[in-house]
This record gives sequence, structure tokens and C-alpha cells, in this order.
Amino acid sequence: MIQQRIKDGARAPAHKDINADFPLRGFVCCYDCNTPLTACWSTSKSGKKHPYYLCHAKGCPSYRKSIRRDVLEGEFDELMQSLTPSEGLFAMATKMFKDAWGQRSGQMEADKRLIRTERNQVEKQIEGLLDRVVDADSPTLITAYEKRIE
Repeated sequence: MIQQRIKDGARAPAHKDINADFPLRGFVCCYDCNTPLTACWSTSKSGKKHPYYLCHAKGCPSYRKSIRRDVLEGEFDELMQSLTPSEGLFAMATKMFKDAWGQRSGQMEADKRLIRTERNQVEKQIEGLLDRVVDADSPTLITAYEKRIE
């Protein structure tokens, strides 16, 4: 197992510090090797910082080649704007929603019936206890029945 790990090379875990500077880091993959792109701020000769996405997979033709953040994120926005569901997919999603709605509605009707039967049983118990209160002569029994009715 150790020899296999050495052969495969080191694998670093994905970044957990996804932030507003690079929202697509780890989600967009390299075109050449299909590994997630990393991101960093590069400093120019003048000292100004510039945001870039880049591939860090050794052996990849795009290894350490920078892609400007505004270019990559702009193309991603265009891609997201161009995505529209097909008619078949939209019809299937509509049918699934209606089926789920129908199941939920049926469950609510069953719950209503259950609550009604429980309410009727409680009302019958209360009527029975009220009859016992009227017939009872002992004050302790009357108090116990009244507490039970409450």
C-alpha cells in the first residue's frame, strides 16, 4: 500500500477556504486533465495584485498556466445564462411536482380523518365522565372526574 501511495504521488485535500475572492475554486476543472483548478493572487512588477485561476497537476499541458479570474467567471456566467431545460425535462419535473403534491395532499386528508376520529373518541370520553359526575355522590369522585375532563 505504501509503494502504491508513493507511485501515485501526494494528494492534497481540497481547499476548505472557499471565499468571495474565488467562488469557483475547486468547482471548475482543467480542460486538459480534468482536475479542479486552484486560485491565487499574483503580484505584478508594479506591486498590484491580480486574481488568477490555474491548474497545479504535474504533467498537465496547462500546468501553472494562469487564467484571469474575470475571463473564467465571465465565461461561467455566460454558460449558466445559456442553460435552459428541454421541454421533456420540464414536463417530467412538472409531473414529479404534481405527483409529490398529490401524495402530500392525500397524506393531509388521512391526517384530518385521524384527527376527527380521535376528537370524536375524546368527546365520547368527556360525555361519559360528565354522566359519571352527575351520578356521583362523593366529592372526591367528582373532583377526580373534573380533573380527568380537564
